[in-house]
Amino acid sequence: MAQILITGGTGFIGKHLIRRLIKTGHNVTALIRPTSEVKDTPSITYRVYEGTYASVEAVFQKQSFDTVIHLASLAQYDCSPEQIAPMIETNITLGTLLLQAMKQYGCSHFINTSTYWQHYRGEAYQPICLYAATKKAFEDIIDFYTLDGTIRAISLTLYDVYGYEDPRNKLLNLLIKNRHVGKSFDLSPGEQKLQMTFIDDVVDAYIQAMNFLPNTPKNHTIYGVYGQGTYTLKDIVAMLETLTGAPFSIQWGQKAYYPFQIMDPSFGKKLPHWEAKVSLKEGLSIILEKEAAS
Repeated sequence: MAQILITGGTGFIGKHLIRRLIKTGHNVTALIRPTSEVKDTPSITYRVYEGTYASVEAVFQKQSFDTVIHLASLAQYDCSPEQIAPMIETNITLGTLLLQAMKQYGCSHFINTSTYWQHYRGEAYQPICLYAATKKAFEDIIDFYTLDGTIRAISLTLYDVYGYEDPRNKLLNLLIKNRHVGKSFDLSPGEQKLQMTFIDDVVDAYIQAMNFLPNTPKNHTIYGVYGQGTYTLKDIVAMLETLTGAPFSIQWGQKAYYPFQIMDPSFGKKLPHWEAKVSLKEGLSIILEKEAAS
C-alpha cells in the first residue's frame, strides 16, 4: 500500500484515478481548495490548501507520503487579465510549494501533468497560450528541485482525454448530450487532427508512472501519453454519427480556427511499458453504453 497525495482529485481525471488507486489498495489523501465540492468518502482523506506554504506543510507534518501526483491546473486557452494571477498560482505556485515540502519531509516521487499545447507546429517548445507557458515554467522548476537527486519526477504530457462520467463542457460531451434534441453547432472547418486518449488508458498511465518512478534516474523526465492514432474533428463526428445512427446538425466552417491552432499534434517519447488499449470507436461505444444505462 502506497501513501499517495493527489491534487486535482475533484476533476475528471482525478476522480477516475482516485477510484483506481483505492481499488488497488493504496491510501489516498486529496489536497483540495476550500471551495471544492467533495463527497464524504471514508476511503479518502481530504486536506485543504489555503494558498500558503503553511497549509501544504501541515499536510506533510500529519502524514508521510511515497508519491505526490499533481493534476491540479487552471487550463484555459483564453486568459483575461483578471485570470493571470490565479493561473500562475495554480499552475506554478502550488506545485512549487509541494516540491519544497517534499524535499523538506523526504517524499521522493513526483508525477506532474503537462500538455501538448506547449508544442505549436511540432516545436520542442512553442506555447500556444499562457496556460501552456505556465506548464513549461513549472517543468523548469521541477528540473531545479530534482537537481540534487533527492526527488525523482515524471511529467506526463496529455493530449485530448475523453471518457465516461465527464462533466466538462467539451464538444464531444455536448454532441452526445444533445444528440436527441437536434441542436445545431457552428464549428471550424474541422480539419484539425486530434489525439484522443480514453480515460481508462490515461489512468493506466499514471499507475504505470507511479510504478516506474523508483527505477528512473534521479531527475525529471517527460513522457507522452497518447493513443492509437490521430483523427480530424470531422472524422470523430462521423464516427459518432455512425455509432448513434443519426446525423448531427453541424455547420462546418462557421467558426475560424483559433489562433495558433495545432493542426497536427507532435509526439515525444511515450511512457515506457504503457500502451493505449482502447480505440476511439471502442471508447465512444463505452460512453454511449454507460450513458444509456444511467
